[in-house]
Amino acid sequence: MTIKSAFTLRAVSRLAKAGRMETAVESLKKACGDGIDPRLFIQKALLSGEKEDRAILKRLYPKNAAAMVTASVLSYGAGEYEDAVEFAMDGLSARPSDPSLKTLILLSRSRSDQGLLNIHDLRVCAKNAILTARAYALAEVERRMIQLRPGDRGVVEKEETLGGPFGFILDRLDDLAAVIGYLLSHSLNLVTHAMDGKKRAVYRLIAEGDRLWAMRRRGEAAGRFEEALRIDPECVEALESLTRHYLDEGETAKAVACFTALEKSLDTSGGSTPLHLTKISADLAFFTGKYNKACDLYAETIKAAPHDYVTPYRRGLCLLRTGDEKGAVESFRLALSIPNPQLMEERFDAIEAVYKESVG
Repeated sequence: MTIKSAFTLRAVSRLAKAGRMETAVESLKKACGDGIDPRLFIQKALLSGEKEDRAILKRLYPKNAAAMVTASVLSYGAGEYEDAVEFAMDGLSARPSDPSLKTLILLSRSRSDQGLLNIHDLRVCAKNAILTARAYALAEVERRMIQLRPGDRGVVEKEETLGGPFGFILDRLDDLAAVIGYLLSHSLNLVTHAMDGKKRAVYRLIAEGDRLWAMRRRGEAAGRFEEALRIDPECVEALESLTRHYLDEGETAKAVACFTALEKSLDTSGGSTPLHLTKISADLAFFTGKYNKACDLYAETIKAAPHDYVTPYRRGLCLLRTGDEKGAVESFRLALSIPNPQLMEERFDAIEAVYKESVG
């Protein structure tokens, strides 16, 4: 890359980030007219999204794998599946083992061949494909899952553990921290509610529930929270914890009842809702089929929780169900950009299991 091309690309990147797309494209047009650096033409195709720019890439750089990946990705996103296959085949002639090109060929052919798709081959290729190709692969898996099993909720949100000896040691340290936290909470409860036996009993149960929850004994923890509710039906801590528990267990009706009571018990007169409650509200909307509402609520939490891959993933599922496949791919792309080694694996496991059931 020449120094001039490098400066041009940096300037265009700043313009694009500032939302000045037309100016960025015009700058690239001028730069492309002055030189033959393929990166300039690739960037122009990405920013403009024009079919003509993809044709220019094919005409000038048919043996450049990066250019053909770009053209194929853009064609697939535009619904031009035959063009996507053609670009990818050109790219494979230069880089025969490229997983991104193979992924795009599989996906494009599945769309133009009335749904025929080798899930195993897609799984193998998508594993090492570029981020956008992986997002398209995930979107296709989820689209088929919705068709075959409409009630599927996608990947289950769970606590990730390291496993092995080191993970075992960390888990035991977490258990110790939970016990210490319980002892501190219990002592504080005895002092704070020394003259109020009812509150003392409620917060003792809450402290025990929190300890059991932290030690991954969720069923026992739920039992403590339910006991606390029987004493105080408006206990915010118990209502919130049980809402999460019932959501995890798939008991949507109970989760809705607890969250409704929780909203009544909270003082939201200031107009702001805590972020974690917005996330719970979004999950409830998703699980009860209110996908547009869930999309809006998930959007509120994504920026505030940049390390949470489940939120953009579930927003992608909601967008798929409302017919916004392009938006879904963007959400899946964001989810996959956050380290989560199990997401793609779990979803491929799920769709393969569904296919085996249908065959069996």
